[in-house]
Amino acid sequence: MNHPPSPSARPFIQWVLWLACLAPGLGACSSEVPKRRVLIVGWDGATFDLIDPLIGEGRMPVLADLMQRGQHAWLESSRVPISSAAWVGACSGQHPGETGVYDFFQRVEGSYEVEVIDARSNLCPPIWRILTGRGATVNVLGVPITWPPEPVRGHLAAGMLSPPAADWAWPPEYTSELRERGLLPDVGIWTQMRSLAPDQMLERIHEQLLIKEQVTLDLLGRNDWDLSMVVFKSLDVISHQRYDGSTQGVIADLLEDLDRILGNLIKEAGPQTDVIVMSDHGFGVFPFTFNLYPWLVNAGLAVEQGEGPPTQPAAAPLIVFEAETERLRLKRLDLAQTRVLATNTECEGNFGSLRLNLAGREPEGVVPADQAEALLTEVEAALRAIEVPGGPLVTQVWRGAQLYPGPANGRVPDLIFETRTDWQVVASAAGPALTQHQVPRPNHRLDGIFAAAGPRVSSRAERARWSVFDLAPTALHLMGHSIYEEMSGEAHAELLSSPQPVQRIAHADDPTYRPSAEAWKELTQEQRQAQIDQLKALGYADDDDD
Repeated sequence: MNHPPSPSARPFIQWVLWLACLAPGLGACSSEVPKRRVLIVGWDGATFDLIDPLIGEGRMPVLADLMQRGQHAWLESSRVPISSAAWVGACSGQHPGETGVYDFFQRVEGSYEVEVIDARSNLCPPIWRILTGRGATVNVLGVPITWPPEPVRGHLAAGMLSPPAADWAWPPEYTSELRERGLLPDVGIWTQMRSLAPDQMLERIHEQLLIKEQVTLDLLGRNDWDLSMVVFKSLDVISHQRYDGSTQGVIADLLEDLDRILGNLIKEAGPQTDVIVMSDHGFGVFPFTFNLYPWLVNAGLAVEQGEGPPTQPAAAPLIVFEAETERLRLKRLDLAQTRVLATNTECEGNFGSLRLNLAGREPEGVVPADQAEALLTEVEAALRAIEVPGGPLVTQVWRGAQLYPGPANGRVPDLIFETRTDWQVVASAAGPALTQHQVPRPNHRLDGIFAAAGPRVSSRAERARWSVFDLAPTALHLMGHSIYEEMSGEAHAELLSSPQPVQRIAHADDPTYRPSAEAWKELTQEQRQAQIDQLKALGYADDDDD
């Protein structure tokens, strides 16, 4: 007879149970049945603004069929709509105040310096860790901010921000296999020099599309998986250079290629698989730019000390360039008189962010804590007072801690705001506060895409509006798994053809829960087998390995 474990044994049992679920063949770890397969395909930066006209012209038949058979929704991104916060939030079902990821950089504690984030910056469990702990097999390919790769039951090949020379896949030997096939973890310029001409970049993207398609098909063909997720980052990379909203040109051609690949992936995954296609944000063009840095100076909220150093550093990979640009921008300021700070990487599309130079928090902070709210109110009023042709520039303002409450909201800016949809927001030491461009600038929009169809997905013609943070809880519910009470994202039970109540469980009550601080611990095969034997002795797994 098996007896419930004592409370003091819970941490050990959680650790043992999770390790056991990494071992191939130990299906008894999972209490979640029956097997329900889900394929998630991410098109970074995809927008219905362009997809709808292409579907109307009959140029994206696979996605059109998926939408006709199932459901589709505008997928609201994070505010600001940036890939780091959006992808981490989508895969964790939690917003930046909970994950701790707001942009591609995070403040170095006790400093104004910033450092690039990685997978360990996410304080919440992503869906592949949750499923691995529950005995499911996963394939994860190209999802941004997944380096260093954590141990999973299956395969994980990290995406954007992966150091090209490092091991960026799990199991570690999978990196060598992918390198031999020519796959790059990141097709953008974050970890490489901006050295390719536009035509060369297009050639690289086309080449990488074909390689990633075949790698994904091979993983799907193994037929031993429960969840597979692949993200194609190339659309966002090219859109930053070429997006103009036209149904003619390289962006439209790339969407047609992605649609063709989607058809091949769906076919390989099989008719028993529910399929989700989604993006982390949309894309658009902006005729005007609002530059926060000169606006803060002109408003007396930031004070420069002379001309200062250059406004931009020498050419470098973007993770180095942006960090050095921020350092140079700060050196131009007299921090003893500067009350409000802006960082370019915390602005995207028509959204911007501001931080107070707060005493006791920033190293040279000058704003007393008891005056912080009064200053935020002053800044909000100044933003709302900016007039441009057509009316007020700023349409919405939020306190960061109220928009994204949670244990990590200290990593969220103090003030977040939205402008008119034809104005993008930047924070650059070069240029005026308000600029009209001869050629509109491509940048992110808030609304991404969501479409789903499959044997367990109902059909609905009307387009809904969901949040990007709903992805993980909805996918878990679709697979028949409970979701965490701590998830702020919504599990959309209405997606299912036979709706079931959403089952919720707290981290503390789930013996398979794996906190981020422990996710990268590894054991030898002998140690793992010893833990599995202990797990069986405790009555948490059967002796049958079938």
